[in-house]
Amino acid sequence: MRIEYHEATAIARLPGVKPGRPMCLDDWHKLAWRLFCGGKNRYQGRRPFVFRIHPLDAERMFILVRSERAFAHAQPRWLDIEAGQRVVADLCYVPARRPGGGGRAEITPRSERWPEIERHTLARAGVEVESASRSSLMGYFKLYAEKSALLPVVHASRSGKVADEAAFAQAFLHGIGRKRGYGMGTIMLPAPEAQASRVAA
Repeated sequence: MRIEYHEATAIARLPGVKPGRPMCLDDWHKLAWRLFCGGKNRYQGRRPFVFRIHPLDAERMFILVRSERAFAHAQPRWLDIEAGQRVVADLCYVPARRPGGGGRAEITPRSERWPEIERHTLARAGVEVESASRSSLMGYFKLYAEKSALLPVVHASRSGKVADEAAFAQAFLHGIGRKRGYGMGTIMLPAPEAQASRVAA
């Protein structure tokens, strides 16, 4: 299966953040919209892109935006994938789950449960995980600048094989798991040479 998409990267500063205020996930969300279409959400329904952010310092960050649609400064790309292909999936996520009872409140499981969350998330993305977790805590961030609890953001890398091409394509283009609107659940793959060496290791 060939996945066709458009992708842009940049090193940018957060727009409109007061000096001294810690960055929050909503800042990331606004920066992604700024890179995709200049700022305000002009689209109805599903957000037409996924994105990934890595803070470089207190003000600057690396950002990647991916979409099925062409957009300013984006390069057309494609990815060939097939069932049984081995991949190294790299993603950031907030380790959270909703307890039983039908409520909307979320809890953060203990860190020893986080690899299980990664395995379950990637299974939904059509990847059968084969390796132990390589993860690190990126930091704690608020969802919004005011009246919001600190959430752990985890950066993880797992190798495995593609078990479901369609599920993988859907996850690659639209993200997987919770907080996708804030840069979580965007699957990144290393360059082919790096993939081969990491899987072999």
